Amino acid sequence: MTRLTLLACLALCACAGGPDPVRLASDRANLALATRCADGWFRALPFVADDERLVRAALADWQRRIESDERLAAGPVTR
Repeated sequence: MTRLTLLACLALCACAGGPDPVRLASDRANLALATRCADGWFRALPFVADDERLVRAALADWQRRIESDERLAAGPVTR
């Protein structure tokens, strides 16, 4: 019986995924962008031509991740 329990626990642990490396890389890039935006806001840094494209892409990525998580949760997440 204990072997069966141990095997069941190992199987469940194998199914549990760790942090998603793609999401972590995206979150790290978005954090860097948000930091740059905050620095620009508080320190009056110049607006670079590519900034808007980067911000729009980050917002779209954020929206896609929320929608994906909502689909996994089978419904909108509300407070």
